[in-house]
Amino acid sequence: MSKRRERAEKKYRQDAERGDPVAQFNLGHAYYLDAETTQDCAEALDLIRKAAEQNHASALAQLGYVYLLGNGVAADPTESKSWFLKAAEQGRPHDQFQYATMCWNGDFGSHDADEANVWWLKAAEHGMPEAHHALGGFYADPWGTGPKRDLLKGYMWYTLAALQDVPGHSPQASRTARDEITEDMTPEQIVEAEDHVQSWLEEHSDVMSDGLVTNWRKRIAEPLEPLTPEELEEIARRYGRDP
Repeated sequence: MSKRRERAEKKYRQDAERGDPVAQFNLGHAYYLDAETTQDCAEALDLIRKAAEQNHASALAQLGYVYLLGNGVAADPTESKSWFLKAAEQGRPHDQFQYATMCWNGDFGSHDADEANVWWLKAAEHGMPEAHHALGGFYADPWGTGPKRDLLKGYMWYTLAALQDVPGHSPQASRTARDEITEDMTPEQIVEAEDHVQSWLEEHSDVMSDGLVTNWRKRIAEPLEPLTPEELEEIARRYGRDP
């Protein structure tokens, strides 16, 4: 071990002994990754648990994974869910989205659409495009695993996701999904759904990127006038529907 690493570990140990949750988690996580024996794993998890008891979000999520996968403890989906939920309650959108997706996928033993919807919505409030896309599928879902189909909400959430070109997210996938559901929408419904997009952007301008204003035809700064009959006809031609 290098002297620099020795000094860093010593500092983390001192801070962890004083009860610093950041040091407890970082040290515990490092030990957990390097654990070679059951005793090593137990000591690492003890540090992570101490950080989790102080509501350190990453420690809470780490314990969720530990109990989900059964690494160093007996696998327990119910215990795993409780830790992931506590992580989501700390307010980080990534943790909220992750917990929601796991509820939807049935990772804790059963599919829970209602819980998934609640936490996707919380993540979406932070402007997270992955949550927007997930909600688009939730409301546009034609297979009956979600709530009663609501194409206006599906269109709105898919559009919000499509506007955001950020690392790790595919706006093209969101655009494609949105365009697919327009086949079941009238031009008037599309216009109404776009109004919902405008309203959402106006209400959440503090969490959305500046690029969205441009991508959405500057609708926050320059609200659009109602669509003309000619524009309605163009929408009808585009989507093969009667205006």
